[in-house]
Amino acid sequence: MPRENLAGSVKPATLELIYTISRERLGRRRLARRTGLSEMSVRLELDRLRGEGIIAMDKSGVVLTKRGSKMFSQALGKIKQVKDLDLGAITQDAVSQAALLSCCAIKPAWRYRDLVISQGGSGFLMLKYGLQGWFFPDSKEILAEQNPRESKLIEDAFPTEEKGDILLVVSAADSHRCGLSLWRVAREILCEQ
Repeated sequence: MPRENLAGSVKPATLELIYTISRERLGRRRLARRTGLSEMSVRLELDRLRGEGIIAMDKSGVVLTKRGSKMFSQALGKIKQVKDLDLGAITQDAVSQAALLSCCAIKPAWRYRDLVISQGGSGFLMLKYGLQGWFFPDSKEILAEQNPRESKLIEDAFPTEEKGDILLVVSAADSHRCGLSLWRVAREILCEQ
C-alpha cells in the first residue's frame, strides 16, 4: 500500500480492525474482545469506516466492501499471520503477540522498539527468516543457536515462513497495550514498503 494510504491516516487500531475483519466476519462485541479495544472505540471506528465506504455492517457482522478490500489489499497481503505467542525466557512481560510479515524492515530493530515503548509495550523482538532459520537482523545471530526452544516454538506457531519474512514479537503488561504496540510497529513497517 502506498505510504500516503497508511501513514497518518490509518491508526494502528484501525489496521488491526481491518485485518481482523478481513479474516473473519464478527460483530462489534466480538471485534472488541478479539482486539482488546473497548466496545466504544470499536463502534466509533466502525461507524467512521462505514461512512467512508470501507466496511459494511449487518446482523451477521462486519465485512470489507470492495472499496475497502482494494484500499487495503497490498497491506493485508503482507500480513501473513498474527497471534499470541509466549516465548518464555526471551519475552519481557505477561502478554506477547507476534505478526509474521512478508516484507522487510528498513530501520534497525531499536527504532521499532522505541515505537513499542511509546504505545505502552515493554519489549520487542524482530527476527528475519533466512536459509538457516530465524535470526536477529541487526546482529545476524541465529536464534536456534542460543534459544533452540524458542526457535522451535516460533517454527510451530508460524509454519508458513519464507526466506525474507520478518517476525515482530511485542510484549506488554496487558493485551490492549500489546496489540496497540504490535500494530503500531506493523503499520510503520508497511508504510516503509
